Amino acid sequence: MYCINCGHELPDDSEFCPYCSFSFESDEEKEPKKVKTESNKLLLLFSVIASVILIISVLLPFVSITFLGTKIDAALIQGDGIFFIVIAIISLSLSFIKKYIGVIISGLLSISLSIFEAYNITHKEMNNDSDFGFDLDYSAFIHKEIGFYLMFLGSILILAVGIYGLLLKKGSIANKK
Repeated sequence: MYCINCGHELPDDSEFCPYCSFSFESDEEKEPKKVKTESNKLLLLFSVIASVILIISVLLPFVSITFLGTKIDAALIQGDGIFFIVIAIISLSLSFIKKYIGVIISGLLSISLSIFEAYNITHKEMNNDSDFGFDLDYSAFIHKEIGFYLMFLGSILILAVGIYGLLLKKGSIANKK
């Protein structure tokens, strides 16, 4: 076998030329690398989107409480929101270094904290331990607001990025042409 680029004689099983570094890979062998690179870019994009959604959700109203015609919004930036911001930053960092088990753990932690916050706010307000300046009873209405839904969306996206990235890294997701 001869190199088609420089003409040097090579062993028949050569994958590249040691003289000119020309690769003898076929187009079929190069395609999975291209697909994997595109998938990695897409994973990073979704990781950034999920982290931004999670950070924005902390700034928006998480729940609103209506009592005697008065509506009060509660956002997590006033309290435990810092935990979600830290989770978003950690999961984004782990995505960039392709540590997808950590991204999965971040997603699960974020989902768990979201559920805890929703439960905690509801029961804290209903048990007369209110931060709103008046005691609430069961005649108050507690509604989930946009921050609550965005927090779950961001958390689920972080979890999905971790799972998809892990499957891609392990080779379980292959090019299906």
